[in-house]
Amino acid sequence: MSEAPPEIPRLSYRPPAISADQMRRIDQIMTDRLRIGVLQMMENAGRNLAGLAWARYRPTTVMVLAGPGETGAEAWPAAAICSTGGSR
Repeated sequence: MSEAPPEIPRLSYRPPAISADQMRRIDQIMTDRLRIGVLQMMENAGRNLAGLAWARYRPTTVMVLAGPGETGAEAWPAAAICSTGGSR
């Protein structure tokens, strides 16, 4: 008999939902006005994803499944950070 999965903490607020077009506009502002490169944004996203996974689950083993494109590229920093945090 397996253990029940850990309970996921609930957010005290509801994050805003944005459309794909709005996200593209945000990315454009980040690169054009704030001079934050796409690679830096992907690394930041991966670091935050790893932090969320670590805070919620404290995993000892991590399997990263990633699709093509930019969202797939964000999985690499998340995997690297999880592995340095003690997961394998």
